[in-house]
Amino acid sequence: MARPTLISTPEELDGAFELSHERPVLILKHSLACGASAAAHEVYHEFVESRLDDEQVDYAVLLIQRSRDLSDELARRTGIRHQSPQVVLLRHGRAAWSASHWGISRENLQQAVDIVPA
Repeated sequence: MARPTLISTPEELDGAFELSHERPVLILKHSLACGASAAAHEVYHEFVESRLDDEQVDYAVLLIQRSRDLSDELARRTGIRHQSPQVVLLRHGRAAWSASHWGISRENLQQAVDIVPA
């Protein structure tokens, strides 16, 4: 069942990368102090809620103010420059897709999880 998990430790971030070898992991990097991030957070959660029966994709949230080091590590490991808000889709231990700011829409999230090959 689709429910976003909170990534707040290095082990949880490692786990997301490991899990991405089995199925895609869609991570939202969310800033608690940004209006655009609040809007993206709402879109992301509405998208996840619409996919409650989906067991093909895992969902996670990384709160930047509480885990900036993990946000930086995600950027380092994927090669995607940090932005906030940002969504990164991990597949096979690598970033397969990303979007930031107003590029985070229900349509774009749907396209990303639909077109990323298994």
